[in-house]
Amino acid sequence: PSHTVNHFANELWAKFFRHPDISTDETFKQYKIIWTQTALRRTIKSGYPSKSDNPSSAYSQLDFDDDDEFKNFFMRYRVVILESVKIISQGSDPLIPLAILDDWIKSILTVNHEPGVVYTNLEAISSCLDAVYGKIVTVDQLRPLHTQTVSLVKLCLDYKSEDLSIQSELISCISSMFVVVLENPEALTPILNMVFDVLAKPADRNDTEVRSLRRHCCALLIKLSSKFPAILFSTFQHLKAKVDSLQQSGMLSKMEFVVLMEALFLISNQMKNYHQQVEFIKSVSEPILSQLVSLQPHYSSPESLLTFIGLHKEPPVKSQMNGHQPATDDPFGENRAVLSSVMNFLLAVSRRVETQADDPSAATTVQINGKIYTKHRNAAGGYLCQILENVFIFGRTINLIFSPEIKSRLSPGYAKAFDLMEADKNNILGLPGSRSAKNDLAYQIKLPEPVTRIQNFITELFESVQHFLSHMSCNLGFEFYGFPRLGEGLCMSVLGNIHVLPDFRLRAINRMFLKTFITSCPEEYFSGVLIPVLKQTVPVLRMRLQERWTYLRKIREDPSFDEDNTDSQEVLDDVIIRVTAREYLDTVKAILTSGGGTPNQKEDGTAPSTSLSTLGELILQECSELRTDLMLTCMQALRWPDSPCGTKAAALVEIMLPRMCSLNAFGGEGATTIMVEILSAFQEMGMHEANNIALTHLALLSYETLRPAFPDIVTVLQQVPGINQEDLIKFDNKILSTGPAFGEKAKKDMFKKLISQLIGKDMAKLFKKEIVIKNLPSLVPSKVKAKTPSLDEQTERNGEDTGLLQLFSS
Repeated sequence: PSHTVNHFANELWAKFFRHPDISTDETFKQYKIIWTQTALRRTIKSGYPSKSDNPSSAYSQLDFDDDDEFKNFFMRYRVVILESVKIISQGSDPLIPLAILDDWIKSILTVNHEPGVVYTNLEAISSCLDAVYGKIVTVDQLRPLHTQTVSLVKLCLDYKSEDLSIQSELISCISSMFVVVLENPEALTPILNMVFDVLAKPADRNDTEVRSLRRHCCALLIKLSSKFPAILFSTFQHLKAKVDSLQQSGMLSKMEFVVLMEALFLISNQMKNYHQQVEFIKSVSEPILSQLVSLQPHYSSPESLLTFIGLHKEPPVKSQMNGHQPATDDPFGENRAVLSSVMNFLLAVSRRVETQADDPSAATTVQINGKIYTKHRNAAGGYLCQILENVFIFGRTINLIFSPEIKSRLSPGYAKAFDLMEADKNNILGLPGSRSAKNDLAYQIKLPEPVTRIQNFITELFESVQHFLSHMSCNLGFEFYGFPRLGEGLCMSVLGNIHVLPDFRLRAINRMFLKTFITSCPEEYFSGVLIPVLKQTVPVLRMRLQERWTYLRKIREDPSFDEDNTDSQEVLDDVIIRVTAREYLDTVKAILTSGGGTPNQKEDGTAPSTSLSTLGELILQECSELRTDLMLTCMQALRWPDSPCGTKAAALVEIMLPRMCSLNAFGGEGATTIMVEILSAFQEMGMHEANNIALTHLALLSYETLRPAFPDIVTVLQQVPGINQEDLIKFDNKILSTGPAFGEKAKKDMFKKLISQLIGKDMAKLFKKEIVIKNLPSLVPSKVKAKTPSLDEQTERNGEDTGLLQLFSS
């Protein structure tokens, strides 16, 4: 009955299933059915420590402190079982789990049970079905399971229940088996009708279960449209008519309408006709785009935006909001909902509408830098580019609301409205309760308090702008990058005023937009768009990070600093700056090694390239200021008190230095500075093994590259404390020697010996006193113990059973 013991056993079974030899053993195969019959039933979520309705509860009370801890464990427990089910289903025995699920579903849906029993069983069954059908996308894969699948889908469609939780789980079961429509197209209509019947019912928006079920239905259409767009395309007009009817009758919330439209955008990619898709997008987008333009007076300045969303007033108290009622009782809630829905619609269009490279009607000729190119247009490109100016205004305003002047105008009740959300804080600190936690359903459904709601709104609004521009970069290509004065617009909006942004907002810009903007930029727009933007952005980010690391060093010197205290603002700042710096160095790597419309990755998906790309070559060769800023960023990062940053920076300097030296990008003073910075990094970060290895490799490369052209760099090494001048002369002669090759290991050993006194040490080792014991007697090794006999050998020798078989036979 113990879930913990079961978990250990199932982890072992999972290793058996994955093992190439054990999994094919005939004896082992006989146990597949027995394990599957037992394990599938164990996916039912039961045995809560707070209850006594299951034998497992007694063991859970010993293993877990509360129900939350049990839920976290059970998620991992179930995943192990389902992974094994996937292996069986994708192998030669998909009928084994399906036959067991068939009997299980029939025993639940054809016999009267309490609603609670039906729900808990269906919740487990839906996850098991997903494991069985998850990888089936073709008719040939479906054929062995077809007969049973058809009967199960019909059983789920025919089952009627007023319990909303049961309805939701039935929809999940049908969703997992939706692949049946590949062989039975007639099943498509009843499945879609089941979904739209839920959405067509008058809904109590204050009921959590109702909202959850309706969201589930909308999300299901997104999933099906992503996985089976060709199948759903036959019903495209029917789906569009259904959505229009529901919208006109007021049955859909703003969020539900946007999600359903997102599904239609996915399906519309199957039109394969540019002009038809443009007409569809025009018909649904024009009202929303007009709404965005009409709202411009409210987001043209930070003061107007604060007034529009109600941050100049005190938040509504609980009595006015009737506990956790939605924002309809908040006089500014509708304004925020309108802004959110418009931005979410823009995200849906920019993310889901694809450029059809195989559609001749989408092809057009464009002139870039005096040359004619043939490009393929995105059906949404024309409409999205129309509102780019509005998005720039909106992005500029969003950045400015974080300025101290604007924050001082906030109502006292909203003083923390711009702080990092608790869920995001948990996420970055690696604590439970993050937005990425799959089991944290309470966060997704629960309506938060007024300030938390505003925090969520501001965060989503800020991130929506970044995501929108990122999707524009990826999906629109030349239409986006060819937008008039794009670089200026970006620098004056989302990339402007970043000095007022808190660290976690700056991180979002880099992670969600800037890196994608760099990697997706076509080569034709390097000089006209990308490089001017980088010239504005890179220096600001370098100075900002250097300033923040200076602050971190200062607070870490404070004796009261406790890095284990996750409630401390200083500890949170420390973690955010470290993560931001690492991600920004990845962006610098993208500048140097990618660009041209493709990410820095080989075709086979293996490790990315570490050589200069066309963009990196162009910057180092023609943009002296930008290359200097990039080099300074990397040289400073060598000394940042963060080991991963140091190793990343060392690799980037290795990429840039040889090319900059061949271009004569710096003189003797610059060469000296480089060596000084590298040696200083040894002093500050050399105690970390990874940094020591990276810095040693970089120092040797730098010395070998710079020494022939700049003899004065020898004087830098001469100033290293405790260096042996004779050894330095030998090392220098070896580097300059044209004789037999000087081995890499020998060079490293000589260099390490030269700077051994310079390398920094951990605080715990600074004052370590070496103890030398003279005349220490030698240790005489004892005799080698006899090998412990195996269980089989013990049985053969003693003629007695060890008892293991009897232990596990029960």
